Amino acid sequence: MKQLLQSLEYLHGKRIVHRDVKADNLLLSRSRHSDHVTVKLADFGLARRLPHDSNVISCDASGAPLFLAPETILEDLIGQPVDMWSCGVILFILLAGYPPFWSSNDEKLLLSILQGHYTMPSPYWDNVSDEAKDLVRRLIVVDPSERLTVAEALNHPWLQMSETQQQPSPQKHGQRRNFAAVISGVRAMLKFRRMNFKDSCHRKQSEKEVLS
Repeated sequence: MKQLLQSLEYLHGKRIVHRDVKADNLLLSRSRHSDHVTVKLADFGLARRLPHDSNVISCDASGAPLFLAPETILEDLIGQPVDMWSCGVILFILLAGYPPFWSSNDEKLLLSILQGHYTMPSPYWDNVSDEAKDLVRRLIVVDPSERLTVAEALNHPWLQMSETQQQPSPQKHGQRRNFAAVISGVRAMLKFRRMNFKDSCHRKQSEKEVLS
């Protein structure tokens, strides 16, 4: 998580908003001589540079629905906080193994994001530290002005801990979640959503053709 935030720290320092931080855009590489995983942020197709006289810009709603910030959905003025919301969603998934907002229906998914209501139920969050939960809550905040900046996130107590301290206790029914495995699972989930969405669009188009 820290590597992703460090990537955004560099971008935000250059006044660049990535706008498409999601699991699909995280590239993982592992050294052949160690188990260390390097995380790289990719795909700058939606990235925008902020003007020198403003910290917000006007943009169309674009990106993966699961990771969209509320202000992006509403097509309000957006800035670097949209990237921090997406980081919160990714952190939530890494800690719990499932996304904070989910529905097979796009409209219901976007509505739940706008409301910002999510829970941390047992048993999924039983072994997650209070510090980690606090960081999630400070990133997944509907009001962008109340979200942590990337600098504040990097200075959060949970990220200041050692990697050993950050790790949750082993789950009763399995080992600790592996970063690469969780990211792969989310990618599969998103692929399934896209397939359903395309199928739904195809059916609607066919219905229109029949009616016309």
